[in-house]
This record gives sequence, C-alpha cells and structure tokens, in this order.
Amino acid sequence: MDRLAIIGPIDSVAYIAGVCEQQNVFEPVPLPYSRIEECRELILNNRHRIDFWLFSGPVPYSYCVEQEWVTAKNAAYPPLNGRGLTNVLFRVFRERTPIAGISFDTFLQNEIDETMNELHLTDIPITTYGYVGYLDASQILAHHRTIWDAGKADIIVTCIHSVYEELRAQGLPVYRVSPPISVLRQTLQIIEQRLKSERYQLSSVVIMAIEVTYPVESEQGFSNESEKLRLQLYYDLLDLAEKANGALYPSTPNLFLLYTTSGELANLNQKLSLYEFLQNIKVMLSVEAKIGIGYGLNVHLARKNGQAALEHARYSPVSGIFEVREDGSLHGPLEPKKHGNDHWESMIKEFSLSPMLLARMEAFTKQYGVREVTPQELARFLKMTERNARRILQEMEHSGLASHVRIEQPNGRGRPRKVYKLFH
Repeated sequence: MDRLAIIGPIDSVAYIAGVCEQQNVFEPVPLPYSRIEECRELILNNRHRIDFWLFSGPVPYSYCVEQEWVTAKNAAYPPLNGRGLTNVLFRVFRERTPIAGISFDTFLQNEIDETMNELHLTDIPITTYGYVGYLDASQILAHHRTIWDAGKADIIVTCIHSVYEELRAQGLPVYRVSPPISVLRQTLQIIEQRLKSERYQLSSVVIMAIEVTYPVESEQGFSNESEKLRLQLYYDLLDLAEKANGALYPSTPNLFLLYTTSGELANLNQKLSLYEFLQNIKVMLSVEAKIGIGYGLNVHLARKNGQAALEHARYSPVSGIFEVREDGSLHGPLEPKKHGNDHWESMIKEFSLSPMLLARMEAFTKQYGVREVTPQELARFLKMTERNARRILQEMEHSGLASHVRIEQPNGRGRPRKVYKLFH
C-alpha cells in the first residue's frame, strides 16, 4: 500500500488521516506542524519513505512548492470550494443573527459572489482578501483586523489555521473553512489515479484519449450545476477506468487520458461497448465525446498514437472511436454509427411515447443498474409530475417495455406505490 504523508496543523492532519483510513487506499503518515517553517524538516526527514505528499490546504502546499521541497507532480491538497464555504455559512447563520458584514480570505471575489448568490444572501456586505499561492499569515491578519476595526464586518471567515487561532485568542467571532469529506475522498481518488498512471509509464500501455464537449451553458462559467455535471462525468470516466483496471488522468478540462494495457482493454471490450458508453453520457449528461486509442511499447508512443487516433475521431461523421496500433496503422471507425432511437420507433408507433425519452430511461438503467422504479422515483429523475410519470409507465406496460411487479407501502402515511420493472 502506498504511503501518503499528510502535512498541516494537528487538527487538520487528524481529520484527513481519519478519512484516509476509512478509504483504505493509502497508509496515512501524519506529519503535523506547529509552525509552517517546520515543513522543511518534516519533508527532508521522511522523503525516503513517502510515495506522495498531501497538504491540508493551499498555504502549506504553495509554501513548500515555492521552496522546491516538493513538486506539483508528487504533492497536492484538497481544494477549497463552494461546498466548504456553504457549510461554514450555515454554521454562521445558525449561531449568529443578524449579521452586518462578513470578512473572508483565500477565496476570490467571484467564488464568494457565486455562493452568496445561490444562498440568496446578496444583501449582506462582504469583503475578501483573495490570493493565489503563498501569503504570510500576518498580512491576512492585518486585513481582517482593519475590516473589523472599521466596522465593516462583525463575522470573520478564514481558511488559515494560524489566523483562526490568533483571531479567536483576540476574542473575535471567527469561523474556519475546512474541505468537506466528499472533497477529501475525491482528492484521494485523484492521487490514487495519478500514482497508477505513473506506474503504467514503466510498462507497455494503451492510452485512450477521451475528448469531451460540455453543453453550452456549462461552458459559459462556474455554477453549482456545471460543477455537478463535470463531477458526474469524472465519476463516470473513473468507473470506466476501474473497469479497464487502468488509471485516469485529467489532462485538460476537456481531455482525459486513460492508461491501461492491451490485455485489459480486450477484457473491457468483452464487458461493455465503448460506443454504448459514449451514447450513455450523451443521453444522461448531454456531453459529446470522442475517443482515440493509442497502442505503444512505451507511454510516449502510446500517447502519440492516441492523439493521432483522436484527430481522426474528431472529424469522422460515422463514429467517434478510432485507434492507432504500435506499427502506426489506423483502424476505424471501430463501430458504425447507430441510430439509438430506431428500435424504439419501430416498437412504439401506436403509443404516445418519445423515442428520446425511452433512450434516456434505458441509459439510466444501464448506467446506474436501476431496473425497478416507482412513478415517484421516475418523476424525480425526469423532472416531471407524478401524473405524467404514471402515464409513461402505463404506456410502457401496454407496449411490453415494463411490467407491474408489486405494490409498496411507504413508511408512515401515504398511498401505496406501484413498482414497475423496466425493459425486462
């Protein structure tokens, strides 16, 4: 098991180490410090036994990267995002109201505005001392003290442990942002995939270059909805990588590299169709994707061939999957383009069901392993009324695409619910 060093203040280290032990992917090596200057000795004394360095936040990470004790390749930190900020704001408003103003640090202005807008808190004055990289804690303390003394804020929200402790010692109302458990788990998964991809570079590999195009509204900026979409896509690709016994590496926001071997890819092709995978993410997430598969005796050749295959896939009107073998020969399109709704159209001419609607439901059942649903569950998934959901299930039952299997009695009060089995 790989050894993961966890560096930060003692409370943050204990919190991250606990999540790491639950995941059971790494052997956590806690390395807490009292002062950030202690990082040098901690790293130099443990370098020989550590596979990867995980810092508690951006400040110790940036400090150690700037000092060149670690690099961006062998170190990371859990990102601070809107979810962690929202958690703290819920605490603030539960414990202290009314609020005249809030002083933040670390977060940039647009990140604060996004979260405040979504929580409908735009009437509260805010200031933030946002920055990228390492900044001495004394500057952040001075900023918060100035805002407080000027009466512009009666609540302080910080991401820095030393700033939090100092302001709390001064008796000021201060709250600290920590990464949620879900963010820590995602960070551990990314580190696991990064270490796997490095190991694959030492053997004969296959690299799948997967290029995605997000919906227009998701491309236009940051929002919780676009973040959820990108996160769901990442998990779907991660699931594909696990089925290929490979490693996923996000090269850019729109390009993912999946490292595996030719043998594992052959096993994957027996389990599922890559074309079906592309169809599923298109129907479920409205994400278009192309795949270029490159074979090579080493990572350099496999990546080069994968990029060449992807170039052909981009401009192919027939299929989005091509491959380039070790000898440079091009093969593709690997599967002919299929009109996913044709078989529905031939089966349901006499029923008032949309072929695209059925395609979405079929993709949902395959992607998440759901075979039985109630009208209430279907209504939530399709974002429609329960009445329409019941009508759809009844139409599917008449057409032979669903069957009524039982009746469930919900806990407490409520009408009994019919359960339908789909595409049996």
